[in-house]
Formats: sequence, structure tokens, C-alpha cells
Amino acid sequence: MRFFYNGQQYEQRQFKVLPQIKEGEVPLLDQTLYTDPVLHHYDHIYKNPCMIGSDPETCTLWPPYLPIGQPYTIKVKGCALTSLAMVLGYHGVKSPNDPSTPIAPDELNTLLKNSGGYSRWGNIRWGKIRALTGGRVTFAPELSFGNLADNICNYGPQMVGAEGSAGVPNSHFLAATGLDSAGHFLVNDPWRSSAKWYGELNTWTVSNSIRGFVGPDYMVTDPSGVTIRLHSPAELLVTDPQGRRLGVDPSLGQRYQEIPSSYYQDISLADIETGEAGNRTKELTFGTPLGGEYILDVIGTGSGMYAVEIDAIDEAMNDSLRVIEEVPVTPGERHRYRFTFSGVAGSPLEIQADFNGGGQSSKVNSLLSYSGPWESQTHLAAGATAYSVFVFYSRNILPQTFRAVLEGVDVTSMFHPVPGTNERVTIPLVSGRNLLHLTVDGNVGTRIASDSDRLIFVVP
Repeated sequence: MRFFYNGQQYEQRQFKVLPQIKEGEVPLLDQTLYTDPVLHHYDHIYKNPCMIGSDPETCTLWPPYLPIGQPYTIKVKGCALTSLAMVLGYHGVKSPNDPSTPIAPDELNTLLKNSGGYSRWGNIRWGKIRALTGGRVTFAPELSFGNLADNICNYGPQMVGAEGSAGVPNSHFLAATGLDSAGHFLVNDPWRSSAKWYGELNTWTVSNSIRGFVGPDYMVTDPSGVTIRLHSPAELLVTDPQGRRLGVDPSLGQRYQEIPSSYYQDISLADIETGEAGNRTKELTFGTPLGGEYILDVIGTGSGMYAVEIDAIDEAMNDSLRVIEEVPVTPGERHRYRFTFSGVAGSPLEIQADFNGGGQSSKVNSLLSYSGPWESQTHLAAGATAYSVFVFYSRNILPQTFRAVLEGVDVTSMFHPVPGTNERVTIPLVSGRNLLHLTVDGNVGTRIASDSDRLIFVVP
């Protein structure tokens, strides 16, 4: 660049404009200040619960989201929460108690807990941030780590993942605020409220992940998105209505990212006091989803139980959260589900398991579907005395018409048919052939039809 004074050049030099947010504009917050086990307990995560995937025969604290034992505090597990508070504070989200100061981590925690901002297992529901901030800040999954410098320059600070002391990717989160001349990212570190160079030797090992956000200066016309969280010894693979895939197929050793504005990553927040990584969550997210039917495969990589949360936000910021839980899986086993994202404001997610009992048209069969059993006749081990049926009820069923009969005995009271939900029901078995007959009426187009499924369980 050349510099002139009174029409005469007096200097010429080259320089680089670095994408750095002015020091002090991003609040520097310290998660270690929030230690009160009553005032500062962190969402739904508790110490020493049974993990998803543990042996149900030896696990006495199932399920892990119940308030059992000592809750984690913001100090121990609040790095993502505190980093999010820094991002929100930069964009003008204020304390509900003092409008002159940015929102604090404990205040954000209370807001999330009171407004459905946490998932069943304590993960922050990123898509809810726009509604909770009155539209000031919007989650932007289309922002990538590869463009982090530009994202900071254009949209402000971004959350980034790093390896915590346990060496596990995305076990610590920080707020990235700029880039120096050596190519290192400056971050606000919530662990000690100190600025460090992200990615520099002897600080943090990068996880190449980002939770992107845009502020009120950026117009968002469609904030819709879908996030699927898996707690399990398994992998997720989603196929959209155009056949594009996102996730991992361990049977082929393939990772896919064909759906735009997406990511699929592991998260395992480290314990700041012990350094241990926590219960691992696989998080799959894509923005501005197409309307239509999606296929969701859960593919086992170990033996245990899994839980899946399917979390959708429509363009009007209405949210719909569906949970599938306590489903056993073994290595290589593939469980297939289908869900419909309509794109119409206020329309809830519709989820079906891939096995629908058969015997009728697909629309009638979809009134009841199952993620166990996976076929009409199931052969069990000798001596088996029970089987857990995982039944999915279409939102079109007429619940008062539901009936369940096991070997001629009415067992309807064991089931709780609520439209648009699913449940696990354990039925007793005896040696030989056991027939479970389930029926329900429902609305199919302009008529009422009856779905009838005969499930056979054979015990040698």
C-alpha cells in the first residue's frame, strides 16, 4: 500500500489485516467460578450414572438422565455452556438480572433448563438458540472449521472444539476470537478465563470442529435444521430424500458428508477436576433440510443399548424432539428408521421403524411399526422368559381402539399408545410358540383403516 501527503508519496509498505475481534469485546468468562451444587448444577448430566451401552443386568442406576447421585456443576462440565455465553454476550445478549452486563454462564444455564434448551441427556440444543435469544443469534451449521478465520471476520466469535486433558476430540470447547500473523487462533478459554493461542504447541490440540453462530447483523431466512444424537456403541447414517448421505457406515469403513451444511462428530466433555472424558455423544446435524422422508440407520459397533434423539427445528422456530431409547444392538447389526420432515411450520416429526408387521398396504402398516422384533417370527435362546417389544405409534392412530392379546390373554394395559410416540414393553414368554397380536385403527387418507400385526416368539 502507498501513502500520500499533499499529493506526494511518502511511504510504501505491505501489511496484512488480521481477522481479530478487538480485545475485550468478547466477554472473557470463567467456568471455574460456578461451583455451587444447588445453584450451578449443569443440566441433566450426573456423576457415576450407568452409561448408555452398559449391561442392563448389572446396571442399577438406569437410566442415566434420572437425578441420581451428585450432579455435575458448571465448573466441572460447563466449557461448552460458558463458551456459548461468550458468543451470545458478544452479540448483545444481556443478563436477565442486569441489562447492562452480558449474560453469565449460570444465567444461560437457567434459561436453557427452563426453556427446553437441553436434550434428554444434557446436550445443548443448538437450534433453540435463535428462539431463546429473540432472534439475535442463530446457530449456523453451514459454517465450517476450514473457513474459521473468515467466519470470525464476517460473523463474530465461534465455538471450537479441542482435545481436553483426556486426549479425546471435542472434550473441551472454547470461543475463537481471531487469528495472529503466525496462523494461530486466539481463543477465550473458559477453563481459566484466559486467552490462549488455539492450536499452538503445548496449548490445545484442535479437533477441526466448530459450532457456528451468526448475530443480528446477518439476515437468516430459514433457521430450520435437524440434529440427531446417538448415545451408544454404534454409528449413525442418514439418507435424505435425494439419496445424499451423512454419517458413517462401519460395515464399509466409509464416512459420508454429501448433505450440505452438515457435520457428524463425537462429543465427550471432559471433567475439569479429574481430566476424564465423559459419556460420548455422536452428533449429526444438517441445516435447511429438504421436506420429505429420511432414512436413519443405526449400525452397531459393540454390544449394548443405544438411545437416539431426533431434534428438528422448522423455519418458524417450532421444535420437535423425539427419543428412541434402551434398544439393544450388537456389532454389525443395522436398525433402520424413517422420519418425515415436512418443512411446514408446526408439523411434528413422524418416526417409523423399518419393520411394520406386513400384511396390509404400506400406509395402513405404518400405523404400528417396530424396532424389535425386526421380523414376524423371532427365535430366542432356550430358557428365555421375556422379550422387549419396541413399538412405534403413528400420529394417525386412534389410541382408544388399540388392543394387545398375548396367547389369548388381553394385555392391552401393558401398552400406552400415544399418537406420535414409541415405547418399550416387556412381555412374558413360555417355552414353545408365543403369539402377540396387536391391532389399532387409524386415519389413512380420508378413511379409517385397521392395522393388525401378529408377532411370533419361539422359545426352544
